Amino acid sequence: MTTEMDFLSQIQAFAPTEYVATRFPLLHVDKEGDCLEVIHSDEPYNGERIDGRITLYRGVESGDIVGVLIKGLSTWINRVLKNFPGMVLDLNEGGRFKLELFFEIEQFKTGDVKLAMCYKKLKLEAEKWTVDIKELGIVPHIEMTQQCELTR
Repeated sequence: MTTEMDFLSQIQAFAPTEYVATRFPLLHVDKEGDCLEVIHSDEPYNGERIDGRITLYRGVESGDIVGVLIKGLSTWINRVLKNFPGMVLDLNEGGRFKLELFFEIEQFKTGDVKLAMCYKKLKLEAEKWTVDIKELGIVPHIEMTQQCELTR
């Protein structure tokens, strides 16, 4: 049972009294809801739904992308990996999940230029994010420890 003090402590953890740059990006993984939320700024934002899966968070003052909500994340990842199984090797770079690869695929697939621009901007922002692949718990973690030896 959560007490009022426990609840207050949890709320205060999300709203520190001083700015701490190292607390970004903030990640929220909802495994039951199959969602990932990434926020990389403390600027107030508005949500902008760009497709059935992705909601962009744009800063109220700057208009810049300050985060994203991705619904159906594991379904999306598994569908992409089914079509491009070798891509699993590119998803992890030192424990960093390369989410930008998925935005790039969506950018290439869409015929809508405005939507392609949104995916492109998301890809560029996602390149700055450090998302721990182990924290997601939905993508195979493969270490690149073996040498590539091809025989002809």
